[in-house]
Amino acid sequence: MRRSWTQVIIGLFVLIFLAQTADAQQWRRRQPVRHKKVRIASSIGIHGGNDFKNDQFLAGGQLWMPLGIFWKFAPSADYYFTQNDTTRWQFNGDFIFKPRINGLFYFGAGVATQYLNEKSMDTQWDFGGNLLVGIDFSGLRVPSMYPYLQARWTIIDKQTTFSLLGGVNLILR
Repeated sequence: MRRSWTQVIIGLFVLIFLAQTADAQQWRRRQPVRHKKVRIASSIGIHGGNDFKNDQFLAGGQLWMPLGIFWKFAPSADYYFTQNDTTRWQFNGDFIFKPRINGLFYFGAGVATQYLNEKSMDTQWDFGGNLLVGIDFSGLRVPSMYPYLQARWTIIDKQTTFSLLGGVNLILR
């Protein structure tokens, strides 16, 4: 049976999430309860990746703003490197939910708009939405920056594209 890249990546994210949850439950049994002060900060960063449906590389930036302990608002912009004279930009406004403050796994959804400049098109702006899952390594001991990996499905004009992104966020103080 052939599996698509999307199924493989979703399976990996689910396995990592389950392993993280099991490890956290085991750790809670061994350690005494300690109350730790959680610092919530905004971060800004850059990312790169690939749109697998259109076979285009992308580069962009994002700003992650906390809306509470578990929620973040993440506006971002991406430029796609196309093969011909086409210009393609995508602007996103995603809401991210991270179930555990110091955990790795997060998921979210949001709105997306795409600017596509082709000579054969009547309209250049299309609107749609995003679904995303990711892993951020903010629990690492590097105090001012952390890397992340993200899988994003964008649904615009009844077409779904899958992008895999990797980037670095710098914590704003």
